Order: sequence, then structure tokens, then C-alpha cells
Amino acid sequence: MPIRPRTLPDPAGALPLLPGMVLAGGLARLGVAALGSHLPLVAGFALWSAGVVAAAWMACGREGARLMAAAGGLAAGGLLVARGTQPEQVATQALLWLGSSGLALVATAVPWRRLARYPRTAGLASLVLLVLPLAVGVEAGGARAWLRWGVLHFQPAEVARVLAILFVAGLLAEGVGRGGRGSPAAGIERPWRPDRAAMLPAGAGWLLLAAVLVAQRDLGGAALLYGLLPAAWLLAGGRWLTAAAAVGLGAAGAVGLATLFHHATARVAAWADPWGQLSTGGYQVLQGLASLRLGGLWGVGARLTAGSAVPAAATDLPLAVIAEGAGLVAVLGILYLEWWIVDGGLRAAGRAQDLLTRVLTGSAALLWGLETLVPVAGWLGVVPLTGLPLPLVSRGGTALLAHGILLGWMLWALRAGRGRRRPSGACEA
Repeated sequence: MPIRPRTLPDPAGALPLLPGMVLAGGLARLGVAALGSHLPLVAGFALWSAGVVAAAWMACGREGARLMAAAGGLAAGGLLVARGTQPEQVATQALLWLGSSGLALVATAVPWRRLARYPRTAGLASLVLLVLPLAVGVEAGGARAWLRWGVLHFQPAEVARVLAILFVAGLLAEGVGRGGRGSPAAGIERPWRPDRAAMLPAGAGWLLLAAVLVAQRDLGGAALLYGLLPAAWLLAGGRWLTAAAAVGLGAAGAVGLATLFHHATARVAAWADPWGQLSTGGYQVLQGLASLRLGGLWGVGARLTAGSAVPAAATDLPLAVIAEGAGLVAVLGILYLEWWIVDGGLRAAGRAQDLLTRVLTGSAALLWGLETLVPVAGWLGVVPLTGLPLPLVSRGGTALLAHGILLGWMLWALRAGRGRRRPSGACEA
């Protein structure tokens, strides 16, 4: 009688439980009292997150469930940061995750290919959103990038970046459709030259959007937006030399602009000599660095104090809160979940069968990666602090909702690819 090999349980089956486990484990690390006082929050968060992960699995397959589960784990990290810094904001942060994850699922059903036929409309909407703060906005952190309506604050640049990606992806796809050399699905393996009628508006519009961010004195956002244009060019199959030249010009411009704004020079000075700039940002840099040493490998648990010691920790340095409270292990876990999403998005872009999906999904994944890399580098003292939010972990409603759309694009690409790979009516094994 043949011996059947023992089949191990599929670990992917536990994906819907991941967000709730992260939140419950983090609260338990802070103490039994912290977990007990937040049981309704844990139950509601776990049930909702399990539901959206299951919905992503049904719509987009296992890869979609992995993306949504990773996003839920990051949202749980954001709730723990809120618990350590501003406990009154925990419920708001949980509601924002509900909206962000729901928006991601809705985005999988939006006809993005049809909307991308009107790229100039998306570009104009992005420009209007960026100009509004210059006219009626309020200043925070040295940048005039916010709109205020009563107790509500809205940062249009987060949504404008999403629309800007749709703008350039639509123009690039339009240029190839008019006869650019190469195939829309050839990707970076076969260089092509889109016609100037497509590239000149894309480049000019992109530079205009970055210039408006500079006028807002939001240099970090301007650099992030500018860097996405060469990335989109490469995703569409453009030449590396052209992208490298654009990056070089942008870096030179960033250095020159940084000397023109006082808040930017103050951040550079605090980064270069934090001990000598304790009253102008150096204290924040030093406390952020100290959090990793104080937390060690496993953190201090119930003696969580990083939230009050680090200025603007919930927005600028959420990893400092996690590092002191739960240690290096938890920080690496958060970064692994961020990478999980970036990797999943790039894989979906690599399997795309049309240029629009490739550029849209790949740009979303690269933006997510840059928004992870820059805050981490600032926390570790590799670069000056920029104030950019860590995706789904930093406090900020506009950023959370915008990242829901980026996540939705990745899920949309997976769903589209899944439909092409399977014949109509077929079931997934």
C-alpha cells in the first residue's frame, strides 16, 4: 500500500488573522491592562480586517490577500503608535483604516483604463489640488500644504500624487498607442521612443506639479513627485540614460532649492549637527536615534514613553515609538510588511499585459517604497527628516486614504491578470 506524503497546512490560510494578531500582540506587549481596555477595538479591527482580506482573496487571489493582510498589519502598527502618542486618536485611526481598506476594494472595480483615456483631466485636477493651499491653505512645519475646515485638516498633495500617476500613465500609454517604437507590453526589456506629442505634455505637466509643491515649500513632496517621472519612464520601457539624466538634474535642483528655504536649511543643520541644534530640530533627531538603543531587541513594553519624548512622533517618527515599545524585532516586522506590499505591486506590474497597467501599478509600488525608505532613512540619521508619512503607520487621514487607492491599483492589476489567465467560469485550484 503506497504511503501518502503528509501534507502541511497552507500558511496562507492564516492571512485573514494577521492584522488582528499584530494588534492584539502589540497591546499585550504593553501590558494585560492595555489589552483588556481595548478588547472591543481589537475585536472590531480583527473582524473587519479578516473580512477585507477574505474579500481581496476572492476578487484577486492569494496575492491580493497577501497585500491586504500586510496592509492590515501596518494599520495595526499605526494603532499602536496612536496608543503610545495620542490615545484619543486611536478610534479615529481605526476608522481611517476602515475607509482606506474599503477604498482599496472599491478601486478594484473602477474602470481605470477608461479613466486613463482622459489623462489631461487627471493632471488638471492634480494641479488644482496643489494650488488650493497656496490660495486658502494654512502653514504647518514650514510648508503651506494644508487645508483646514473646522477641526478637519486635509493635505491635497497626497491625493494630487495619485492623480499625477494616472496623468503620466495615461499619456505614456497614449503615446505608444500613436505609434511609439516598441510594444506596450515590452517593458524595460525593449527600449522605445514615444512620440513627443505624448512625452512633452507629460514632462511639462509633471514639472509644473513639482514647481507648485516647491511654491508650497513642501520640498520633500516635490522631490518625491519628481522622482516618479523617471520611474514611470523606465516602467514604460524608456532608456536608462534618459532616466539617469533626469534624476541627476533633479538632485542638483533639490540641493539648490534647499538653500532657499529656512525650514529646509534648519532640518539639514539639525541632521548634520543635532547636538548644536537642540532648539531647532536636533532634539527630535537625537530622541529618534535614542529610541532604538532604549528599546533594544524586544522593547520596554509597558514602560512605553517614546511617544511623549519624541516631538511629532506619530507623524514624522512612528518607528521611534515602535522601536522603544516593542524593539528592533517589531521594527523589522513593520518594514517587512512594507516590503511585502512593494514587492507584490512590482510583481503585479511585471506580469501586466498592457502598458497602462504596468506603469500605474509599478508607479504605485515605487511610490510606496520611496515613502517607506525616506522616513526610515531620516529616523536612522542617513538623510535629514522630511516629514513624509510612513505608509499606513503614520498618523494622517489624507495619507491613509491615498494609500488605499495605491493599494487598490495593485489589487486591480492582480484581478485583471487573474481574469486573463483563467477562462471564463473556471475556478481557481
